[in-house]
Amino acid sequence: MRTGRPKQPLGLDPADKEKLTLLARRPKTAQRVAVRSKIVLRAAEGLSNQAIALQFGRNRRDGGQMAGALPGAGHEGFGG
Repeated sequence: MRTGRPKQPLGLDPADKEKLTLLARRPKTAQRVAVRSKIVLRAAEGLSNQAIALQFGRNRRDGGQMAGALPGAGHEGFGG
């Protein structure tokens, strides 16, 4: 049984997805940006905030906050 508010789907256009994938894999990307990119990509795949938090050793709220940064500002919304 699901509890809490329903999660809004996180739609990524192909260009944003490609950019986030590059940021997540590029060795020179700052770790903060790389981890945030990975979190947003997992959210776009439909994983719950709790599942994302378990993968990255963070609390559940962090996953939702980072995934929520993307819609208004694109991948630049969490990059710095």
